[in-house]
Amino acid sequence: MRYRLLISLLLILPVWAYCQDVQFTANAPEAVRVGEQFRLTYTVNSKGSDFRYENIEGFNILSGPNSSTSSSFQWINGKSSQTITTTYTFYLSATEPGDYTIQPASIVVDRKQYTSNSIKIKVLARTQSAQSNQNPQQRSNSQQGGSTQGRIGRTNESDIFIT
Repeated sequence: MRYRLLISLLLILPVWAYCQDVQFTANAPEAVRVGEQFRLTYTVNSKGSDFRYENIEGFNILSGPNSSTSSSFQWINGKSSQTITTTYTFYLSATEPGDYTIQPASIVVDRKQYTSNSIKIKVLARTQSAQSNQNPQQRSNSQQGGSTQGRIGRTNESDIFIT
C-alpha cells in the first residue's frame, strides 16, 4: 500500500509543480506630459500566445508590441524549477492632455485566456521643461548623453527605434 502511495505522489508532484498561477499584468507611468515618450509593458509569467490589445486611444504608438522572453532553470538539492517570463513592450507618445484608460490586453496560456489589468494615465499639458532653465553648457552636455539621471525607463527625442 505504501508503495502505491509513493508512486502516486511521485507522479502527481511534477504536474502540481508545473501548474503555477499565471499572472498577466500591465505597467505604465501614472502621469506623462504631452509629447513625452514612455513605455507600456505587459508581462506574463509563462510562455503565452495570441497576444491581443485594444486600440490605444490618446497616444501615438512609436513602436510595438515588441516581445521578449526570458527563461531560467534551476536544480538545487535535487529539486528543479523553471521560470519563464514573456514581456510585450510598447513605446508611446502622449498627444493631448486629459485622463486616459488603456483597456486590458489578453493572452492565451495553455489554451486558457488571461486578461491584464487596465491602466489609467493622466496626460499633463506640455510646459517649459527644467532643461530650459539650465545654462547652455549644461543643456548641451545633457543632450549629448552626459547625464542619464532621471532618464531611466524614459525615452526622449534622440532615442532611436528600429522595427
